[in-house]
Amino acid sequence: MFSFTKFLKLGAIALLALSWCAQAARPPAPQRIDIKQLSKKVEDVVVPLPNEVFGALNKLGSVNW
Repeated sequence: MFSFTKFLKLGAIALLALSWCAQAARPPAPQRIDIKQLSKKVEDVVVPLPNEVFGALNKLGSVNW
């Protein structure tokens, strides 16, 4: 039978091993994300009015915006 101290040491070793594996499995975080490279300017966008959206949801066929 295991004594309490042996069980405690075994649990501490297992906890350290699991925490070390979890830390090693983390992917590296990006240093900085440049938003200006990802953004684009879009012109001439038509946004439907809310009543047009809800009216289109009530129809079963295709919608001609």
